[in-house]
Amino acid sequence: AYDAVVYDPLMLPSATHACSLLSIPAAGLFTVAGPGAIEAFLSDAVSKAGIGLEDLDRAYFEDEVNTAAMLRLRERYPGIALPKERPFSLPVNNCYLGGPKAATLVTTIGPLCDAVSERTAP
Repeated sequence: AYDAVVYDPLMLPSATHACSLLSIPAAGLFTVAGPGAIEAFLSDAVSKAGIGLEDLDRAYFEDEVNTAAMLRLRERYPGIALPKERPFSLPVNNCYLGGPKAATLVTTIGPLCDAVSERTAP
């Protein structure tokens, strides 16, 4: 058995759900330069592919295997927090749910810090 889990909630969001479902204390550790970095990364990546974040949202829910897997998870674990709509085009601001005694740590230095965009700011 594990006493706690430390992981990157942006790079491995499935750990969020596992910790919550198994009641394992967890600490998220951002390995990118602040919470604004993932939004910039996603926007840049999809624009290079010639699509928008809304297109990524549609593909996420139109994929039959992904949709069936989410349905099975919701049936087996009622109340699990899975993306309901627009997981990519909405601001990334609630990316960590965690388990008991959850915390999220962000480590960076000023010159490397990506500021949270106005879309993401509370």
